[in-house]
Amino acid sequence: MEATLNGVLGDYLEASRNELATVMGFYENSKPLAHLDNLGNKLCVLVHGLTDDENSWNFHGTDYGALIEKDFGFHPLYLRYNTGLHISTNGRQLSNLLQSICKMNSVSDLVFLCHSMGGLVTRSAFHYAVTDGATWVQNVSQVVFIGTPHQGSPWEQLGNVVSSALGAVPRPYMKLAADITKLRSSGIKDLRYGYILDEDWQLHDEDALLTNTKTRAHLPEWIQY
Repeated sequence: MEATLNGVLGDYLEASRNELATVMGFYENSKPLAHLDNLGNKLCVLVHGLTDDENSWNFHGTDYGALIEKDFGFHPLYLRYNTGLHISTNGRQLSNLLQSICKMNSVSDLVFLCHSMGGLVTRSAFHYAVTDGATWVQNVSQVVFIGTPHQGSPWEQLGNVVSSALGAVPRPYMKLAADITKLRSSGIKDLRYGYILDEDWQLHDEDALLTNTKTRAHLPEWIQY
């Protein structure tokens, strides 16, 4: 329930300092990891998608993180984050978090398993790590994207069209309906064209009709995708 609420209204919860706002961190069995050291030097970061949390990686009793550890020897780290925040905000936070963890554990090999929005958050983290000179990104060897909307989400583009169409009808109740649809979170709106950088959305009207202000972000060349 909280994961869904954060996905839809997470930016509002964060801005209003509501206790329901999710704080980024690594979790296991629905609880924050008690210790972030002694995790080993081979780590797999699992990054969930919109309105999800770390429990999405346990499907009908199959824990994908546990399987990765069993088959490949990478200790799983299950990320939880507020999917209603801008993707670039989560990307910066993830980069900072990984910098601390990699220093504590002398990580030599880092891989990612990302679902949907989680892939965009990961790409954003790569960008800001390179830009800020963070060393953790140099240890990333492989990333797996599952259903990541790199070119944008048609569903969010449809939502944008519906909001604009409702607002164009000169009736008070239609304008109200348009205003309600526009309350969806910044994270959801970033999915429209796959925004992963601050400059993609800053100084732009995020409700403008089908207006793509995405800038180009390059993937690190040494990583296998």
